[in-house]
Amino acid sequence: MSNEDSKDSITISKTTLWQLLAGVFALLFVGAILTDGFKFGDKDTGKAVVQPSPPTPTQQPNSPEPQPSAPIKVNEEGAAGVKGNSNAPVLIVEYSDYQCPFCGRFFDQTLPSILKEYVDTGKVRLAYKDLPLSFHPNADDAALAARCAADQGKFWEMHDKLFETQDLWSGLPDATSTLVQYAKDLSLDAGKFETCLKNKEHWSEIQANMQEAEDIGATGTPSFVINGQLVVGAQPYSVFKQVIDSEL
Repeated sequence: MSNEDSKDSITISKTTLWQLLAGVFALLFVGAILTDGFKFGDKDTGKAVVQPSPPTPTQQPNSPEPQPSAPIKVNEEGAAGVKGNSNAPVLIVEYSDYQCPFCGRFFDQTLPSILKEYVDTGKVRLAYKDLPLSFHPNADDAALAARCAADQGKFWEMHDKLFETQDLWSGLPDATSTLVQYAKDLSLDAGKFETCLKNKEHWSEIQANMQEAEDIGATGTPSFVINGQLVVGAQPYSVFKQVIDSEL
């Protein structure tokens, strides 16, 4: 065989090889379409990317630890109640719902340690703001009741009463009479309290809290802003301790 014939043979072989490879890729591509479809999406899951809808308020059992983001600028203005040293280096703003079971869990399991270790020692100031969820039928009246009690200097007493008896009033078709009885139990002027409650005298303040929560992305209850850091859910005490200590 001449040198010219040898070169032609090599060229033909290379061409044939590329044609075969192209054919294989084409078959694989068609097979992928026929079996599972060709999807543009997340590089890890292969699932189609879908833009999430705007979040709706929810009650939160536990979420990941503090969300890393730019500091959130909120203060105690508009809070239903505030306790702790006015010069405390750490401010916790709580957004909560008296009928939310996870808020009740925070009240029972975590708040006592925060109060003992940080609020009572002057390190933390706590501000409670209202975020009654639409699917909790008695949450609005409970928030109003606490603010009406605040008019007579008994916000925290009513706050504690509502969480301590959450299971008793949450399922009532109308909790008004029970809330009025709580006012009597706390030695409030029941007449003034009932008028305040029925007239929804503090509803605009509650709505302002709800709007603030939405503005900062606190769409679930309970939510907390600790010196600008958002913590969502009924987190264990250790999570709060970690964030608070990092601010001291």
